[in-house]
Amino acid sequence: MQFFEIPQLLTREQVAKARAILNRAEFVDGSATAATIGPAVKQNLQIKPDPEIIKPVLEIVQNALMSHEAFTGAVFPRKLHLNINRYENGMFYGDHNDAAIVGHVASAVRTDISFTIFLADPSQYDGGEMVIRAPTGDVEVKLPAGDAIVYSGSTVHRVEPVTRGARLATFGWAQSFIGDPTKREILAQLRATRRAIIEDRPDAHYLSDLGNAYNNLMRLWTEN
Repeated sequence: MQFFEIPQLLTREQVAKARAILNRAEFVDGSATAATIGPAVKQNLQIKPDPEIIKPVLEIVQNALMSHEAFTGAVFPRKLHLNINRYENGMFYGDHNDAAIVGHVASAVRTDISFTIFLADPSQYDGGEMVIRAPTGDVEVKLPAGDAIVYSGSTVHRVEPVTRGARLATFGWAQSFIGDPTKREILAQLRATRRAIIEDRPDAHYLSDLGNAYNNLMRLWTEN
C-alpha cells in the first residue's frame, strides 16, 4: 500500500462539531516534537493537551476510522495514536518520514500506517498541500473537510507552506495486527475479493474455503 483516500470519513456534521470544539483549544509550537530535524524543517502548531477538548474530537475520528471498511480492511489496526495540528500563514513541514514509534511507553504505537483527516475545506486556506513522494513522482493531496488520506508510515512526505487562512487536521498512526506490509497487502486483497464474491454470488460453494484460507492466514500472520 502506497496511499489511498477515504472520502467523507467524517460527515459534515461531525466536522462542524469537531471544529466547534477546537475553537476553544489552545495550540502550541509543534517544532518541539520534530525530534532531530527541528524548526528548520517543521513549523506548525499542535494542540495543547487538554482532555476536555481533545478527547471528544479524537473519539469522533477514532470511531469513524475503526468502523470504516476501507480503513480496517487495508490496515488491520491493532491500536491508534491520534493528534491535531494547525498550519497558519507561512507554516510548513518539509520532507520527512514519521518516527518508527510514537507515544508513551505504556501506549506506544509502531507507525505501520499514517493518516491525515482534513478538518478545513480547501477554500479556507491557500497552500498547505500534503505532498507524498511516490515511485512515479510527487503527488499533491488537498482534500475536502472530512476526507482522509492513508499512507505507509515509511513514506516520505511534506506539507507545503500555507499562504492564506489556516489548515486544520487530525493526524495519526496505526499499528497493524499484520506487521509485514507484503502480508498485509495479500490479506487486504483476499478480504476485498471475498467481500466482492459475497455480494455477487452469496451462494458460491467455494466461499467457505476462501474464508477458511483467509482466516488461517490471519491466525498465522497476526502478531501477539
